[in-house]
Formats: sequence, C-alpha cells, structure tokens
Amino acid sequence: MQMINGKLNQYQYSFAQKVLYANKTFSHLELDPFAFDDVPYHIKQQFAVDKAKPDSGPWKIDLSDRTFHTIMSYCGNRPLRKLMFESYYGRASPTVDRLNRNVENIVEIVRRRKTIAKYLGYSSFADIILPSKMARTKETVQDFIETIRSKLKPIHDENIRQLTSYAQEKAKKPKEYEQLQSWDIAYWRQRQCQDLYSSLKIDSLHISRHFSYDHVLQGLFNFVEFLLGVKFQPENNFDEQNKWHNDVQVYKCTENGATIGHLLIDAFARPNQKSEVCVGLAGRDLCQRHNILPVAYLNMSLPRIEGTPTLMNLSQLKEMFFAFGRVLQVLLTRSQNHELSGIRNVETDALDIVPNFFLQWLR
Repeated sequence: MQMINGKLNQYQYSFAQKVLYANKTFSHLELDPFAFDDVPYHIKQQFAVDKAKPDSGPWKIDLSDRTFHTIMSYCGNRPLRKLMFESYYGRASPTVDRLNRNVENIVEIVRRRKTIAKYLGYSSFADIILPSKMARTKETVQDFIETIRSKLKPIHDENIRQLTSYAQEKAKKPKEYEQLQSWDIAYWRQRQCQDLYSSLKIDSLHISRHFSYDHVLQGLFNFVEFLLGVKFQPENNFDEQNKWHNDVQVYKCTENGATIGHLLIDAFARPNQKSEVCVGLAGRDLCQRHNILPVAYLNMSLPRIEGTPTLMNLSQLKEMFFAFGRVLQVLLTRSQNHELSGIRNVETDALDIVPNFFLQWLR
C-alpha cells in the first residue's frame, strides 16, 4: 500500500510540474499595433516591452492566470484570445506539446486510485474521500449537480443568446459571431457590462485607482485590529536569510503586546512564480511545548510597474480578503496540539468559513 501511494504521489507531482513547465516555456510577442486597441492603458503597460510606450507595442504575454483572464476579458483581438485560450487549457497536452504531455500521468493517477480503492474494499476512489464530506455519497453529488444544471441551463442559454446578439450588434464583422466560441464569452460579457452600467458611471478599472496595494493592506490591518484586537506591525528583527526574495514583507502579529505569530507577504508577480493567490504555513505551526510560533505566508502575485503604485481591482480585493481570513486561521489558532492547530484537520466543509466571513465585508 505504501508503494502504491508513493507512486501515486510521484505521478501527481509530475502532473503539476509539467503544467508549471508549460507555463514557464510559453511566451508570445504580439507585434500587431492594433491588437490592444480595446485594452485599458494600465493593462497595456503591464505587457508592453517598452513601459514608456505601451500604446505602440510590442507586448510580451505569458501564460499566468492573471494574464490569461486579462486577455480574455479586455483584448478585442479574436485570434489572440483564441491562441491564449487554446494554449492555457491545452497545457501539457499532446495537441500543444507532444514532448511535455500529461496523458501518461493522468492514466496512471486514475489507475492507482482505482487500485487503492479496490485494495481497501471500495468500489471507487470517490467512495474513500466522500464519507468525510458533507455530501457523503456519489449519488448526493450527482443529484446536486443535476439539480443545479436543470435550474441554470435555461438561464445560461438565454444569457448566451443575448450575448450573441450583443456581439453581432457591436462587432465590426458580425458574421464571425453568429456562434460565440469559448474565447469570446469573457470579452463580450465585459463589453456588455460596461454598456449596461455606463449610466451609473461604474468602471472597475477606474475604481481600482482608489485601491493601491499599500493602502489596502494597511486598511486590512486596521480593520483586523478593530475587529479582533490583534495588530500587524513590520518585523525588523526577522532573519533576512529566511526571506526567499527581497520583495517579501515580514510582519509580526501581536496581541496585548505579545507576539503570537509572523506573516510573510510575497505580493508581486515574478517569472516562474505561482500565479494564484495562496496561503500556507512557512514551515511552522503553533507548538507551545517547544515555544514555536506559527509563521504564515501570503502569495498575491500582483502585477507591478516600477515607479507607479500597484492598483487592485475588485477581483483582487476579494481574493486578498478571502486569503487573509485563511491567514488568521493559521496565526490565531489556540490549539496546543500541532495536528489540530491552524488549518490542519479542519473538516473540508468548514475550512472556508473564516475566509468567507472576511469576504462578506466587501459585499
């Protein structure tokens, strides 16, 4: 059994590495001077090779999550959207890269999960993991999915019909949009929203000017102090050798003057860095027996342009508030047992209660 689990972990690790390699090796230089006509100025500046001349290009594009979603939502160049869509969802697939493909890993992961289930007397791997979840059984999950599908499909179909009509009305070549493709939907939805709410003068890009990263972070610290009575202050005595990059910010979390944990924030995007917002333990949990304090890290991967403040849009604000709820789960734990501290051994269905609680303050 140990050998089977070991092999399963190897294939899962290999799967993740191939996806990361695909992200790392993809690079597209857009030379068409009209490709970014519809893209807001500050987004052009993120991708421009010459930051001083973002309007004229060329623009260098990677395959990070943020780049992908930005291109899908704001780029009016349909061939570029198609390229990004197929490259992103085709990562480590034989259709995109025959040498770096995940087919074998997927087959072996499924096969070994079936082997584990059979070895333990279950009919499927799902039967192993579901009993600890609220759903309990496969049938409950399938019934739930079917209920949602039956209720939402008519609404979805009507929304697509309206969006198709809107795209044909606004597009320079209406015949191209007789049937929307997957790489069209986010762009035309964004355009439609701008038109629908233009009378209210609501523009998420203009709103972001009020939310610079430094301002948001300090506001979040002040809010947590007001709500929970804990303070976050810069830690000047932290060993610089424990920082993996100069951009990493270190804060101590104090309660009634006593330090109860540390927070490391890696806020800005860099090449080959994880592109999603994530929170985790930086090697330590709370352990009072050995006088060890918890250390949490927060990865934000925000785009940064030298010399200008880093502005956050509404989506990034939501991600940050949600992630900070997870940070507090790690740092404010009261359990003296290592295996029960922070986010360890919390029931899956309850894991996001605190993050969602913090997210509600933005609604």
